[in-house]
Amino acid sequence: MRILISGSSGLIGTAVADALARDGHTIQRLVRAGSKNEPRSGDVRWDSASGELNAAAAEGADAVVNLAGASIGEGRWTATRKELLRASRISSTRNLIRALGKLQKPPRVFLSASAVGYFGNRGDEELTEDSAAATTSWPRSAKTGKPKLPPLRTSARAQSARDTALCWRAMAALCRAW
Repeated sequence: MRILISGSSGLIGTAVADALARDGHTIQRLVRAGSKNEPRSGDVRWDSASGELNAAAAEGADAVVNLAGASIGEGRWTATRKELLRASRISSTRNLIRALGKLQKPPRVFLSASAVGYFGNRGDEELTEDSAAATTSWPRSAKTGKPKLPPLRTSARAQSARDTALCWRAMAALCRAW
């Protein structure tokens, strides 16, 4: 599968990209103009603030793994920093979904992870989008709760065994990195 990854230069993004590449997938990093990272063949330029995306390079990708957002490891978690962490994830995700929705052939799979601590440690409890947030500092910093994002127009849903397996491998890579 051809997979676009935002946030691919971070700790978790690097591990996810490496794990999916080892599984034989073609990885294309979504990179910001002016990124401090060395450009690689196949990189796709995008602007997380405006949502501008190199549509020709992104067209026809099978999946997107969205890990974009300000680094959680840089600086103290002051009220200002927490708001930056929250806002950077919401705006970049919203802008990426809008940009992907404009493609003639958008990806079939969109996997987004931005706050693994949102629900807290619930042991074996099954969690859904309707589950309550934890009472730790990360969820408390999300004053407005989980954002409503625009729908992503896709040609199909992640229902095939191949797409489901991709999601599980990507999530396993996320967990190993964490």
